Amino acid sequence: MALKLQGLAHEYLLNNEKALTAFDEALKINPKIGLKRKADLLRKKIAVNGKADITGSETSIQIKVCNEG
Repeated sequence: MALKLQGLAHEYLLNNEKALTAFDEALKINPKIGLKRKADLLRKKIAVNGKADITGSETSIQIKVCNEG
């Protein structure tokens, strides 16, 4: 449960990589914790946006960051 909450906090703060890491660890411990879809969605966001995130699920703020490189 702590890893789920940690992941939710990271997601709220738009730290998608850290959120996904916490969600994946939580899923290893308990596959029925209810994070599979959320983790899959974050994987897609990270793949599309690199290290940036768009529109947090709990906020109306939009952030766009160009990929470094």
